[in-house]
Amino acid sequence: MPKFFPPRPKQESIRTTICHETASASNPFVAGKTLWHGYDAQKLCGNYGWTEMLFLMSQGELPTTKQNDLLNKTMAFLANPGPRDAGVRAAMNCGLGKTPLPTILTTGLTVRGGMAEGAMHVEAAMRFLNGRLPAGEACSADQPDYAGVLIHNYRQFWREHKDDEVVPWPEIPPGFGHHYGERDSRAIKLMDLINDQCSDMLRLSRALETVLSRDEVSVYLTLPGVVAAILCGLGFSPEHGAGVYMIAGSAGILAHGIEQLPRSWNEYPFWADASYYNYEGPEPTKKVGDVT
Repeated sequence: MPKFFPPRPKQESIRTTICHETASASNPFVAGKTLWHGYDAQKLCGNYGWTEMLFLMSQGELPTTKQNDLLNKTMAFLANPGPRDAGVRAAMNCGLGKTPLPTILTTGLTVRGGMAEGAMHVEAAMRFLNGRLPAGEACSADQPDYAGVLIHNYRQFWREHKDDEVVPWPEIPPGFGHHYGERDSRAIKLMDLINDQCSDMLRLSRALETVLSRDEVSVYLTLPGVVAAILCGLGFSPEHGAGVYMIAGSAGILAHGIEQLPRSWNEYPFWADASYYNYEGPEPTKKVGDVT
């Protein structure tokens, strides 16, 4: 065995703090009783809903009534990204192409997991708000002009590390920008929906927006930025926040993909060649057999 693979003792059990199972008396391979983060799973399922289980799995405790209400509103708002969304369009293409059913959802979620308005962008925005950029030092919220400090630190980080990642960090701080050339109306609608439940993180995001709007080209909070602020305020880690964003949109992604299954390919929009792409290769003068 190579030296860079030092021998390690074999582990005889899986380590987890989430789930504790007690084997059934009749079959050691079947769980007789299950605890989730110390709570009896059977009683949880009978007394709590989906968003409360989502919160419990990621944070180890049940949410308060206010926390659950805020998470539920956010998940509902994100439930159907709509056919303009890249993840939904990917699922629709899969459905139209008669892709196996499980692939429709996974393909849509793969696209939704990317940096362009996807889960990676939400994760990056949460790290930005928390002052937890890779290779960077955490900031303190008690600092004066915290919003300005975060933006300054991000720009410095971006200049130093913009070429380090396979998927590069955006030049504009994540969570801010434009939506098709204008202010993101989706972000405004979500903020209006949860206006009475504004957290410190969302107030910080609005302060960041105020600072960024003073630049030569003003940028504003986008939907992923508002979602990132909400999830930070609820105590989710950036990694869990990215997952929550993907799960929230899965209902619409699946529904739109399945809707296209019985339809024919010629019912789906396909632009004329002149509108669809621009060919920039050599003129079609080559003939087979010309190469000697």
